[in-house]
Amino acid sequence: MAVLLGACMTAPPERAPLPDVGEVLEPPVACSFLVGPPQGVAVAEVLEDTGAEGVLEAGDVITSLNGNETADQDDLRDALAEESVGDSIHLELLRDGAETTADMVLGANPDDPERPLMGVMIRTAYRHLEPTDADDAIPGVDTARAVVIGGFLFGVEPVDRLWSGTGLGVPDATNWVATSESVYGLRVGDEQVLSDLISGEVIDYPVVDGWLPARLIGSIDDDLLITVTQEVPDQPELVAVGTSRFDPETGDTEWIEPISEGFGVPVTAWASPDGNFITVGGIETDTATLTGVDMLTSEGVTAGLDELLSLGTPIGWLDDETAVFRTSATTVSKVNAVTGEVTEVTLDPALEGVPLYAVADGHSVLAVSGRSLLLDDLTTDGEVRLLAENCSIGRVGDAGWRPTSGQSA
Repeated sequence: MAVLLGACMTAPPERAPLPDVGEVLEPPVACSFLVGPPQGVAVAEVLEDTGAEGVLEAGDVITSLNGNETADQDDLRDALAEESVGDSIHLELLRDGAETTADMVLGANPDDPERPLMGVMIRTAYRHLEPTDADDAIPGVDTARAVVIGGFLFGVEPVDRLWSGTGLGVPDATNWVATSESVYGLRVGDEQVLSDLISGEVIDYPVVDGWLPARLIGSIDDDLLITVTQEVPDQPELVAVGTSRFDPETGDTEWIEPISEGFGVPVTAWASPDGNFITVGGIETDTATLTGVDMLTSEGVTAGLDELLSLGTPIGWLDDETAVFRTSATTVSKVNAVTGEVTEVTLDPALEGVPLYAVADGHSVLAVSGRSLLLDDLTTDGEVRLLAENCSIGRVGDAGWRPTSGQSA
């Protein structure tokens, strides 16, 4: 089996030494979105004393190997798997935007002399887009979602890598949720104010049996999922807590479900793509410790699955029946809401210990790792793909948002 050194190696690269005093440093790379289908395999670095030295250059984009298209890293690895040490390979590539070819002889991997080695660090190449130019049309699909980047709200469809700007500034402290129709914010103080952040319209939230909105925690179709509180009669030092489903279009409260004692304060809620189930996570506010996890039906009734807390924090849904939980820094668990069957999945090292969000395409998760937004397929050993790099990434909203396309930030 042939291998090459790739950019997704688990061992971190050696750090470059600090520059000499007075050396002029280049400015940091600006935030960019990666859009559309893969364009080939970019060479990030050519290693010394390998077959690639003197043949390939950093910045080359390999588009085929021996006539086999190499749209991404996996394609290149598959093509190399058919080769042996000492074989000559023919590459088609782009160099400085111009088509050219190159031939090279595969060397031996120093760690395994039977395995051939090109000798390059690689990454999949995509078309890059500045945030101000993000105006692709995003279809109204379950996988589309809102995300705050650099303090502005964008729409992203991660499977096809489509981006849309809204021009809406959203401070980090804003409590917001995207439904399928719009984006709503809640300001809590002496008076609770719920508003449509896109239109600026203030939404009248009716007080039902003394329940007041405290936090937006998710959405289900066009409706908001809200943590609500009320004073306990004759015990002013106590506050009752519940979850509510609210229709901002009609102003109707669909249901309010008080939480059980010890659950904590609900802070996250994820609805399945078909809206039939909702996972809710609650924390102990003083320590931010996860203290409760429940699964509800669309009517707010407990769905009957036990011991969900032992699985960790809910991060969304892969499909209509499969909820995903962050079990540990290195694993997630998939739970079938109908049968209760649990399947544990080990994460790619690039996703260990970082925030995750289920994509609702049946098999993928989003990850926020430093200044990068990543996409990973839980069912394969393929590469973790970049969606955005060098960006200040804030909160990622619920799946299913249908943003207005064509607006630039």
